[in-house]
Amino acid sequence: ANIVIVLLVAAVAAAMAQPIEGSKNTVEVTKRSLIIGGKPMILTSGSIHYSRVPPSDWANVFALAKELGLNCIETYVIWNQHEHVRGNLSWENYGDLPGFIEAAAKEDLLVVVRIGPYICGEYYFGGIPLWVRNVDNISCFRCNDTIWEREMQRWVTILVEKITPYLYSNGGPVIMLQIENEYPKADDYMRWAVDMARNVTTDVPWNMCHAVSSCGDIANGTNKILCTINGFWMDEGGSTGQPGPEFFSGLWEKTPNQPAMWTEDQGWFDQWGVGERIRYSYDQIYGIARFFAYGGSYHNFYMLTGGNNYERKSGGEVVTAYAPDTVIDNLLLRHEPRFSYYKGFFTLIADIAEELLAHPPAVAIPLNVTKVSSASLASAEEKVDVTTCYQYYDPTQHWNMATLSDGSFTLSPDSNSSLCMTSDNLKALSVVACDKTDKNQAWTYNHTSDNSQIASEAMFPCRIPANKGKQCHVCFDMMSADSIDLWDCKPKGDADNQQFVIDEKQKTITNSNGGCVTVESTGPNPNRTGAEAHVYGNIVFLSNYQENQSTFVTYHDKDYFLVHTSVVIVNISSGEILYNTSTKQDHQATPTVPPNEAAITDWAYFAETPGYGAKRTPPATSPEQLAITDNDSDYMWYSFKTTKGGPVKVQTMGYGGLVYVYNNGKLLNASGSMVASAGSIDVLSVAMGLYNGGVGPTSVKGVESVKINGETTTMMATAWMLEGEEKEIYDSSGQTNVKWTPIDATSKTKDLIWLRGHFDLPTELFASGLKSQPNQTSVVVNMTGFNKGAAYVNGFNIGRYWLTPGACTGECAPPQHGSHCYIHWKACGEPTQSIYHIPFEVLQEKDNLIVLFEETAPDSPRDFSSVRVQVLHDHPARN
Repeated sequence: ANIVIVLLVAAVAAAMAQPIEGSKNTVEVTKRSLIIGGKPMILTSGSIHYSRVPPSDWANVFALAKELGLNCIETYVIWNQHEHVRGNLSWENYGDLPGFIEAAAKEDLLVVVRIGPYICGEYYFGGIPLWVRNVDNISCFRCNDTIWEREMQRWVTILVEKITPYLYSNGGPVIMLQIENEYPKADDYMRWAVDMARNVTTDVPWNMCHAVSSCGDIANGTNKILCTINGFWMDEGGSTGQPGPEFFSGLWEKTPNQPAMWTEDQGWFDQWGVGERIRYSYDQIYGIARFFAYGGSYHNFYMLTGGNNYERKSGGEVVTAYAPDTVIDNLLLRHEPRFSYYKGFFTLIADIAEELLAHPPAVAIPLNVTKVSSASLASAEEKVDVTTCYQYYDPTQHWNMATLSDGSFTLSPDSNSSLCMTSDNLKALSVVACDKTDKNQAWTYNHTSDNSQIASEAMFPCRIPANKGKQCHVCFDMMSADSIDLWDCKPKGDADNQQFVIDEKQKTITNSNGGCVTVESTGPNPNRTGAEAHVYGNIVFLSNYQENQSTFVTYHDKDYFLVHTSVVIVNISSGEILYNTSTKQDHQATPTVPPNEAAITDWAYFAETPGYGAKRTPPATSPEQLAITDNDSDYMWYSFKTTKGGPVKVQTMGYGGLVYVYNNGKLLNASGSMVASAGSIDVLSVAMGLYNGGVGPTSVKGVESVKINGETTTMMATAWMLEGEEKEIYDSSGQTNVKWTPIDATSKTKDLIWLRGHFDLPTELFASGLKSQPNQTSVVVNMTGFNKGAAYVNGFNIGRYWLTPGACTGECAPPQHGSHCYIHWKACGEPTQSIYHIPFEVLQEKDNLIVLFEETAPDSPRDFSSVRVQVLHDHPARN
C-alpha cells in the first residue's frame, strides 16, 4: 500500500510539472500586477496554515475559498513541524506540505509559500525548531551569525527542493516565495538573505513582507525582491508602514516596477485572559475596496481560516483557536453573514478584473472638496499613549533620537519626523511640531541596572506635596495600567511606574509591562479631501474616507450617497451601483441553527502525584525546561528540600509561563501570599508555549529560583512526563494502565487530576463514509464548568484549554493605529475561549473517549453536566 501511495504522489507531481498548454509557465512582474502564464491577474488570496487544519479538511476549505471568489492560497512553512530533530525530516500528516499544495491545485488555486524561516504567526517559537538555540554556539537568530546563516540556508534549500515540482515554472501552482518575515531593516543580513534565496531559485519571484522602505532599499529599483505590506488600511497617517495612500507612493518611489501587494489583511488573534477581538465586516471590506481603488492587485486575508493550535503549537499566551473571527472560522464553518457579504465583493472583483488591469493605477480625483488647512499641520498636536507592541514594524511605535549640543535629545516618531515629544503639556504626553530651540522638547535618559527613567531637560513647579515650591524635572509615568502621563521624577526606590527602556537598535520605548510608547496619529494631509474617485475605464470607485461624516457626491451627473468610510463601485455608463461596502451586515449574527448536544457519560478520574515524573534529572542550577522536555510536554517539576518555612516567591524564566507550588504534597494558594513549612517543595512549571517574538538562543522557559523566607534556591532536581502522559491514559490503549475512580465529591475540587468520559454522535454525521468534516458542520467540546489544562479526544490532543475571564481595556481593542478603531472587543469578562474544535477525522459514531487533564480546580466545584460535546452548524455567537 505504501508503494501505491508513493507512486500516486509522484504521478501527481509529474503531471503538474508538464507545461500548461498555451501558457508560458512564467510569473512576470509589472507595476500593475503579476502576469501569470502570460495573463495579468488580480490575485485574491487567503492564508491557511496546513499544520493548523486537519489534512482531511484541506479540500473542503479550498472549496470554500473558491466559493468565496478567491483564486490564491497563502501559507507559512513551519520549520519546527518538519524538523523537530535536526536532520530528521517529516512531511507527513499535518506536515504534508506537498499534499497541501496538490489539494489547492485541484481547486485551481494558485499558492504563495512564505518560507521565512522565522514566521512569527503566533506559532510556537516563531516556527523555528528548539534545537537551533544550541547548535554550535550560535549567538543570534536573524542576523549575520555564520551558524544561523548556515542553518537558514540549509533549510531554505531543502524546502525549495521539496516544492520545486510545484513551482509555476514547472507547471505547478506556486507563484511566489517569501524570504524572512516582517524584518524591519535593510542591513547586511537581509541583503545576504535575499541573495541566498535567489541563489536557490529564481524560477518564481521572491518577496519580503511589511518593511516596504527597507525592502525598497534592497531592491534598489529592481525586481530582485518584491516588497509587500501587512496590516490595516489607513486612509491617513500610515506612511509606508500600513496599507494606505502613503504606502502606494512610497512603494512606487523606490520600486517603480512592482505591483502593490497586501500579504496580511489581519483578522487578529486572541490571548488568554484578554477579551475576544473581532473586526467589523464593513470596515474590513472598505479597506479592501480602497486598496483596489488605489491600484493594488494582490490582497490576502490573514487568516482565511486560522484553524487551531492543536497539541502545543501556539506561541506565548495565544489561545487554542487561531483567529476565530475570520470569514471561514477556526471551526471551518462559513462565518455568516460575512461570508456571503465578502463573496459578493470578490465575485465582482473577478468580473471587473480585466477592466481594472487594462488601465494603470488611478490617480485620486477629489469629490465634494472640503479643504483641510495646511496650517493645521504646523499646529498639529498628537497624543502619545502606551499600546500593545506590534510584532511587525510600525512607524507610530518607532522613535528617532536626535542628540542636542548639551547631550540631551529629542524624540520623533518614524511616522512623522516633523513632530517631537514635548513636556509642555503636563496633563498628557504628546508630540508637536519640532523646534530645536524649545527646551520642552529636550529629554534625558537615566539608565542604570536598577533604574530606567526618561526625564525632561526642562524643569517645572513640583506637584508632589512634599516638594511644593521647588522645581522638578518630569518623567514618563504610567498613571494607570494603560495610560501614560508626565509626573515629577521620583527617586528610584519609588519609581516603579516610571520605568521605561529605550532600545536604540529597535528604536522602541517600552514600559515595565512590555507595552510600547505609541503616537496616536500623524495629522491630516492637506492635499486630501473627504471624498474621491478612482476611474478604471468604465468602472469608478467612489470613496468617502471621512471618519464620521456621510455625504452626497455627484459623478457623471448622477448623485450617490456615501456613508462615512465607505466605497461605492459604479458602472459609469449605466450609473449602476455594482457594490456598496456600507451595506450593513450584522458582524455579530446569532446562529440560526441550534447546536445538537451529545452527553458525556461514564465520568471517572485518576489523580497525579505532586513531584512525580517518569523522566528525572539530578539537581542542577536553574535547569532550563525546554532543553530537557524538548516541548514534548507542557509540564515539568522543579523539586528540592527546605529546612525553613516562610513566604515563597518563584522567579520564572522567559515570558508567559505559569507555576503551581506544592509544599509537602499540598498546593499552596497562589491567589494570596504563599507560605511554606519545612519539607519538600515541588514547583510545577507549565510552559504554555514559547513566545513567537524576539526569538533567539536566549529564549527560555522554566523556574530560575525559589525564595523562601529570604533564602534563594537555584539548585533543583527536575522531573517530567506526568504519570498520565507516560502511561498514555488519554488513549483507549492506555485506559487500563491506571485505576480509574468514578467521580465523587473529591473529583469536583481536586487539582492535578485526569478526568475521563465517553460520548456518542449522531449516525447521520458519518453517512458519507468520509473522514472530512461534513459541510457546515463542526463538532466541539464546550469546557464551561472546568478550569485549565489539556484536552484529548480518542488519543488526539486538541490543545490547551483555560476558562479564565477575558479583560477589555480601552474603547478599541489593540492594536490601534491612529484614531480609527480596527479591532473591537467582544464578550468582556467572559472566558476568552470556551469551545474547542475536535477534528472530524479522529471521531467515530460510538464510544468516543474524552480525557481532560485539569491542572487546578475552578473557584467553584466542577460542574460535570456543563461540559458537553456540541454539533454546530453556524459560526457560534461566543468562541
